[in-house]
Amino acid sequence: MRPVLLALCLSTAACSSQTFQSPTSPTRSGPTAVQTQARAATPLPFKGRISGPTSAKIAFPVIVITSTGTGEASQLGRFTSTGVNTGTLGQPTTNGTWDFVAANGDVLTSTTESTAEPLGPASVFVTTVGTITGGTGRFAGASGAYRMTFTDVHDEVTATGTFDGAFDGYIDLAH
Repeated sequence: MRPVLLALCLSTAACSSQTFQSPTSPTRSGPTAVQTQARAATPLPFKGRISGPTSAKIAFPVIVITSTGTGEASQLGRFTSTGVNTGTLGQPTTNGTWDFVAANGDVLTSTTESTAEPLGPASVFVTTVGTITGGTGRFAGASGAYRMTFTDVHDEVTATGTFDGAFDGYIDLAH
């Protein structure tokens, strides 16, 4: 993903008609506003482990899956989280949101697309791609992306289960 982002940034800079003077030029007193913004948007690692209970509500043909997790992650420390994904029964893909709440109450929000692959009669391997959309406190204005993978073991009669997994990505804090 990082090579794609680098190529996109280089392509955008090369195609831009705007020119910048060198920040070391004797005629310049400091970096331009654009250069300062670029420094503030340095990607930070976003990586952690997560586990917790899941539940599903079905109103045929729609299924809504709620995952309530806890874990520890870079940029968050110890956290709680709630993921709510909606899909169609029999289809492997769902869409939704996943919110992470840091120990101090700051919230990191994201939109998600998840794909499930059956592992057995009562378990699935889930891959979730998340796009960070902002949050509150230190996460206000944040952006980024992550990939979460986990195994969900569930009881089809009670529509409840547990999940355990990890995620890895990056976050740009807007300050």
